[in-house]
Amino acid sequence: MKDILNSIEKLYKEVEDEFEKIGRYYDFSCFGCTSNCCTTLFYHYTFVEEFILQYGLSKLENDKKLLILENSRKYLLSKESYNGKEKFKMMCPANKDGLCMIY
Repeated sequence: MKDILNSIEKLYKEVEDEFEKIGRYYDFSCFGCTSNCCTTLFYHYTFVEEFILQYGLSKLENDKKLLILENSRKYLLSKESYNGKEKFKMMCPANKDGLCMIY
C-alpha cells in the first residue's frame, strides 16, 4: 500500500510541477481563489482523488482537521438552505487564506 501511495504522490507532484510551469507562462495562480475552482462544486472526484484527500487530511495537525470539519459543517448548512435561484458559490472548507490546507 505504501508503494502505491508513493507512486500516486510522485505522479501528483509531477502534475503539480507541470501545472505551476504552465501557470507561470499564462500568469495564472491558485492563490486568492475568490473566483476560481475553490468556490466551484465538484462532482467528478475520482477514487484516487478522494483517497488522496482523505490521506492528506489524515496527515494534518488536529487543529487544522477540526477547522476543516467546522468549515465543512458550515458549508453543508449553507448548501442545504440554498434556494437554487443562482449558482451556489462558497469557498472550499479546506481553503485558508487563499490556499488549500490539505495540499
